[in-house]
Amino acid sequence: MTKALTQELDNLKAALTALKPSGHDGFEGLLAAMFGSISNHPFRLAGSGSQHGKDGSGTLATGTIAFEAKLYKEKINKNEVLSKLTEIVASHPKPDLWVLGATIEIRTQISDLLERAAKKTGINVLLLDWPPTSPIPDLAVLCAVAKGKTIAFLEKAVGDQKKVKLAADALAEIRAHPSFEASSQRILTFLRNPVLGPAIAQDANSQWLRTAFSDQRIARLQFGQPLSPLADHALPAVAREDLLGKLGSAAFGPPKDEMIVLLGGEGCGKSWIFAQTWAAQYFPPLTLVIPASEIPQGLTITNEFDFLIQQIVRHTDGTADEHAIQRWRNVIEHWSSQAMHAEPNLVVFVDGLNQCPDNRWATWLDAMAYKLAKVCGRLVVSVRKGYFDTRLRDALTTPLRIISVEEWTETELRAILSERGVAAQNLSAKVIKTLCNLRVLGIAFDLLKDGSIKDFDELSVERLLFQHIRKSSLDQNSTEMPLVFTKRLSAHANDVLERVKAERANDTMIFESADLASGSPHALTQDLLAVSEGKFFRALPDDPYLYELTDDGLILALGFAVLDAMKSGLRNYTSANEALDTMLEPISALDRPPTQ
Repeated sequence: MTKALTQELDNLKAALTALKPSGHDGFEGLLAAMFGSISNHPFRLAGSGSQHGKDGSGTLATGTIAFEAKLYKEKINKNEVLSKLTEIVASHPKPDLWVLGATIEIRTQISDLLERAAKKTGINVLLLDWPPTSPIPDLAVLCAVAKGKTIAFLEKAVGDQKKVKLAADALAEIRAHPSFEASSQRILTFLRNPVLGPAIAQDANSQWLRTAFSDQRIARLQFGQPLSPLADHALPAVAREDLLGKLGSAAFGPPKDEMIVLLGGEGCGKSWIFAQTWAAQYFPPLTLVIPASEIPQGLTITNEFDFLIQQIVRHTDGTADEHAIQRWRNVIEHWSSQAMHAEPNLVVFVDGLNQCPDNRWATWLDAMAYKLAKVCGRLVVSVRKGYFDTRLRDALTTPLRIISVEEWTETELRAILSERGVAAQNLSAKVIKTLCNLRVLGIAFDLLKDGSIKDFDELSVERLLFQHIRKSSLDQNSTEMPLVFTKRLSAHANDVLERVKAERANDTMIFESADLASGSPHALTQDLLAVSEGKFFRALPDDPYLYELTDDGLILALGFAVLDAMKSGLRNYTSANEALDTMLEPISALDRPPTQ
């Protein structure tokens, strides 16, 4: 350290030691001002009297950030400092951060004990002292980081303005020092770390979600599907203000002891409407978006908060070490002691329950909803209607708020197509109906974007459904590879044709679930039906162990069956016409009444 820098540091220390040791206009107030400036969250000083180890603390709205401020000029009393930490640890709620500021050096015998003791309890410790061997002491670095706030505070609080002027010059020299950048980044990183408090975590969480919702690749990585309504080339949509309003008031309004259920068919946009609703909030609370496939099957009602803590750390781009986990346990313990307030502390969205049909959802969801209600949290789930009606509606004990998410109306679809410059006058009624599904509409625009089609006039229901199978596999919305699923469809079509040939009059399109040991190798189990139900198969409302091919499913299944028959003919050197004739006769005889 040069003599010049040593003199500058002495000038800064002289101004700092001229401050009163406590109060809004003292050393405590300076730290509070600097912390608030750096973290972008307001701080307040604790009240007079017994501080329970806290000379200043952040407001409850930002999370409790307590700090100890001492103007030590002589040797620091080890027992006094440790007793302060003991009071901090015993306090409720426990603070997220304890800052010990000193204008002399804090010996390693004290600092090591402080850090070890604090980490075990989930409390962060930041030591800002003045070691004589340090190029720039951490307390001086902090003052230089918040240079403007420091100077403004000293001008008001220090009577000797000459000292203030010398301190201001010192701060400029400190900022110009080669080691300042690295030292300041270390302190900034610490003070802006999401583990410090819920408000800082909210900022990190909002940035994490907004980044994922704005990029298909990141969204697919984080959520298993391209859930990216904020992307530049996002799936075309029209504003669904009614849905946004209902979900916004339910999920992000005053907490209630209930579960919010987004209910709808496959590809209706349940996940998208949640993401859009989150993005519409002015300052959204801490929010977790968890695919149902990420919920461990063995997760019990006793360890779900540990699972949520892991998700909180992930959703704030943090590190799930022992210290961070204990810190969030402290936060949740504090939340549990709070009275109900206007906004939830935590919103948990579990997306696609039917994708994991063998999970014991009812027990887990009831427990999660109950525990979230105790910490002013909200539970939102998305699920297909058929699965919910047969597996969950009567099994859940938690009060439900059901919000239905439907496909686009034809009017909405035509508005979307018009906005994108797509002519719809030549599209068939069946294609229009198919495009009303949000997921299928996205597939159509993907085909246009990658040059597979030149315009929408080239679209057919069959082509859209085939692309739907491929897309579902890529987006992890299917438990089977596309080839396996197409073979399953083809086999169902062949069964239908055999029934037609046998002149079977009843239940031509009805199949027994494989759970009944029907003997058919391609029959769907109830679990597989729960995942694939929608465009191709549909459970019978009066008997969940029976299912049928949908109109769209039959069309595509017959197409695959014809292709399989022709391939077989080519492999066996038989006439393609013979293979076609064998199949076309029962197909022409097939008279399926329209679905009511």
